[in-house]
Amino acid sequence: RDALPEALALLERFVEAHPDAANVRLQLARALLGERRHVEARRHFDRLLADRPDDPELLHPAAVLALQQDDVAVAEPLLKRLLERGRTAERNLAAYYLARIADDRGDNAGALSL
Repeated sequence: RDALPEALALLERFVEAHPDAANVRLQLARALLGERRHVEARRHFDRLLADRPDDPELLHPAAVLALQQDDVAVAEPLLKRLLERGRTAERNLAAYYLARIADDRGDNAGALSL
């Protein structure tokens, strides 16, 4: 655990020097999530999604992170794409979150349709 800040710094320097290193950027984003450094993690997920906008491996954490930050405008389209492209478990989670968003809006029919 003591080495984690140093490891994160190393990953950050690597990604800065190699901005197209998507796999390293993804690992960095996940590690930042684990450290509850959500703003930084979201920046990396946003960059990854710019290159791979339909990748369920990115859509799910990016959407949940946006929801945690109360950014429904970003989360909703990500969840809709995940609903179309994800595996069964991911589609189920996307439907759950989209139903909650609809329910929060008072759209009971929309919530029930998912």
